[in-house]
Amino acid sequence: MRAVCFTVLALATIALTNPRPVEACSCIQITVEQSYEKSVAVFLGRVVKTELRNPNRQKSYILRRAGDYVVATLEVYKAWKGELDSLVEIKTGLHNCGIQFASGNTYLVYATKSNNELTTGVCHLTKHFVSADQDLKILDEKYPIRKRR
Repeated sequence: MRAVCFTVLALATIALTNPRPVEACSCIQITVEQSYEKSVAVFLGRVVKTELRNPNRQKSYILRRAGDYVVATLEVYKAWKGELDSLVEIKTGLHNCGIQFASGNTYLVYATKSNNELTTGVCHLTKHFVSADQDLKILDEKYPIRKRR
């Protein structure tokens, strides 16, 4: 009887905790110049809003599930590449490979396009402004600024 109770309790725990496979992000090291060339847009912008979405629901909600992603709205301060409006929406993953955009913070964004949406992640070299000094220096030296606020 004790073994049956233990088995039932173990199965219930597994079912309730909803385990998922471990996710990892492995990026090939690339230079600022390579990331610039692969990107459709390169810009510096401040996050004004973030929204959690799921492709099956298209609405914001609280619980996170597989397939979730974040859409961040950024106010563009400076752009080196791409035709950008003053506000840009960009999609990123929630986990290891996604950028943890925080409202009010400024980021250097290298964006590609997928399904007609701007997307980014850590493998694109997108980073918080505070750790972007070297990238900004290279961008300013090698590429003309297309837009400045």
